[in-house]
Amino acid sequence: MIPWVCITGQTAHMAIVMRVSDVLLTTDPMQTRKLDQIDFSLDGIKIDAAGLREVGRLMVEGRIHIEVGDTGTTLSAAYTPHSNTMSVGQMDRPPSDVWRAGIVHESVHALVDLRKTRTTELNDETVAYIAEAIYIRAGGIWITPGDPAAAAILNAARNIVEGHQLHVNNGVELTSNNCRALQAAILSHTAYSGADRRRTTQHGIE
Repeated sequence: MIPWVCITGQTAHMAIVMRVSDVLLTTDPMQTRKLDQIDFSLDGIKIDAAGLREVGRLMVEGRIHIEVGDTGTTLSAAYTPHSNTMSVGQMDRPPSDVWRAGIVHESVHALVDLRKTRTTELNDETVAYIAEAIYIRAGGIWITPGDPAAAAILNAARNIVEGHQLHVNNGVELTSNNCRALQAAILSHTAYSGADRRRTTQHGIE
């Protein structure tokens, strides 16, 4: 019976990996269109669908580890650069737009790690929230989190997306000046206190 237990565990884990990576590697036309719309830069930090799909492939290859774990009360997923691990909280059945958007957000952190981008954690969060907002807005909907601080961040990101038409235009180059309200909202959230003083690890993914 032991081999069957091992196979069952491996199969269950692979199912989780495929569900998470499918957000980035899907061939569903509507989901693909939403991801394709993510194409912008902030002070030289390039975030695009091609990079996010590479993150998805690394998930399937096992170079980015996927695990189900506690991500706290405000996050649907979390990425840890030192271990190249994405922890996923609630596994919606079927995956909701909120859950998918959370995976996109954390995949941006993985992309920044993959490209060994040197920047502040504040900028890292800024591009992740903008990508999340593009993904949601490109789907023709909007989501307002119940937590007021989280809602303030996402609404500020939405203002950038709509102000620069990022949900319909590709290749837009943003600067920190364009993102002052969003960055202020991020720093006001207790989860990101001091993010403007910390740097990304430039750890990379081997």
